[in-house]
Amino acid sequence: MTYPTVAPHPILNYMASTVSPTAQFHIVYYKYPTLYFLMYVFLNGLYGAVFSSLALSVSFFIKRVYFIYLVPFILHIFWLGIGKGILNPKDYLIKDFGFFELQIFLSVLLCIWFCSVVLYLRGSRKHVLL
Repeated sequence: MTYPTVAPHPILNYMASTVSPTAQFHIVYYKYPTLYFLMYVFLNGLYGAVFSSLALSVSFFIKRVYFIYLVPFILHIFWLGIGKGILNPKDYLIKDFGFFELQIFLSVLLCIWFCSVVLYLRGSRKHVLL
């Protein structure tokens, strides 16, 4: 994650390796670097929130505390291992994946979140105290 101390210039382009000129949000990077930085933080936070909610839903079925901490890490390593960069949030602001790729990223996160909510509701009904 880079936050420029000097406003980036598209002609000088000293950050060419960071933001591709064909990326979706390169104009935002050059005109509003603070907004670009906040978008980056928001996508990473959304990514972390979805995987932590998935770990919460798994906690109803697996009672090992340390395994629950490892669930998001293991899923992230699994996605990177099979070569699916679709769940790597930093790539959506830096690289050029086409026009609809950010929508695909958000829809995949929404599907994972929906699955975690279903698992959470199923697990909470299974372990009712009363």
